[in-house]
Amino acid sequence: MTFTFKTVDGHAMVAQAVQDMWLTGGGNNAAGYSNAEYDNYVKEAQKESDPAKRTALLHKAEDILMSDMPVIPLYYYTSVVVANPKAKGWIKSPLGGYFFKKAYMEN
Repeated sequence: MTFTFKTVDGHAMVAQAVQDMWLTGGGNNAAGYSNAEYDNYVKEAQKESDPAKRTALLHKAEDILMSDMPVIPLYYYTSVVVANPKAKGWIKSPLGGYFFKKAYMEN
């Protein structure tokens, strides 16, 4: 099973929010995970304004996290989506939400 936080552009902040959970001493780091190199990549990503560079930093952090594997996912959610192929512009987020603000029907 692949356990990944990598996302398409536009969802980098979702990935970062999840990766913040593993920062040394972080309030949501219940596992007590600690890796200085991982912390550095995540903190650098938080300061980076360029989306491509931020995503690259988060991918490096993710590689460390997946190598260290501080937790093992026991299950994951699935969802089935059926949509009219003419429906465009809607987004399914990595967290399972649906966004229709820019949705439209193609003629």
